[in-house]
Amino acid sequence: MSPFPDTASLLDAFRLVLDESLMGTRLYVAGPESFIGLAMKIALQFDLNKDEIRAEEVGTLARRVYCIHCRTTTENVRTNIVSCAGCARSLLVRDHYSRRLAAYMGVMSMPKHPVTCRRSWRCTSERRANARRRGRGHRASHTLIKHFKLASADGGALPASPAARTSSW
Repeated sequence: MSPFPDTASLLDAFRLVLDESLMGTRLYVAGPESFIGLAMKIALQFDLNKDEIRAEEVGTLARRVYCIHCRTTTENVRTNIVSCAGCARSLLVRDHYSRRLAAYMGVMSMPKHPVTCRRSWRCTSERRANARRRGRGHRASHTLIKHFKLASADGGALPASPAARTSSW
């Protein structure tokens, strides 16, 4: 039986121990990945060097997921697609792990517009029509063709050559 009722009280006690620790302190953390991330986050706040910290993952494979849309953290995630605890969006759990947040990034898994440009959600039809009205070609007025970002859930890639990328226009 643990002397701490929950993880939050354990981490609070850990902060107190680190607050009184001296230079040269070494840290060994063992537990699930989400606990290791939280302990490492606290240790880095107390300026422990990464070389002074050792971690071993044991126990459950559950992860913490941070929703980039509502900034809520969902605990104990074991699947690649999860419902956000804050905004109830369906999130795709990315491989990107943030040490600052001690969580994996979660992005909306089914966006309304799978291919978008950075300036506008309506760029494809509206800008093309405006360019034709002004007597210029779409490619001359819209230089963001190479800045397209694929936001689909399957993570597919755009064609490698610029000619193949612009042929659908």
